[in-house]
Amino acid sequence: MMTSARQAAEAYVQRVRARDAKGVAGLFAEGGELASSNGRRAVGREAIAAFYEDTFARVGPVPQIVRAIGEGPVCAAELHVTAASGQVAKVIDVFELGADGFITSLNIYRQGA
Repeated sequence: MMTSARQAAEAYVQRVRARDAKGVAGLFAEGGELASSNGRRAVGREAIAAFYEDTFARVGPVPQIVRAIGEGPVCAAELHVTAASGQVAKVIDVFELGADGFITSLNIYRQGA
């Protein structure tokens, strides 16, 4: 069980780097929500896993945490995300963690999106 949103951010990055869609989804609460600045949204583990399966197939992202701010249940992490094409996107991910140790909300803000 994760005890801080910062731990959740680190676990999230590890699973995205491993292209483990089910592992990413497993970090979320059953009714967890993901919202991206490009308008895509997913609610629930099954939808979040599908979101990442699609993302991995299209983009092949490799994220790296540049810095993370916040302790406890909320954390904002600045990421540099390298796509399979070599393009690097600057992203801010805001994680909210529930009392049960699962991510309840992840908002993804991409620079220029």
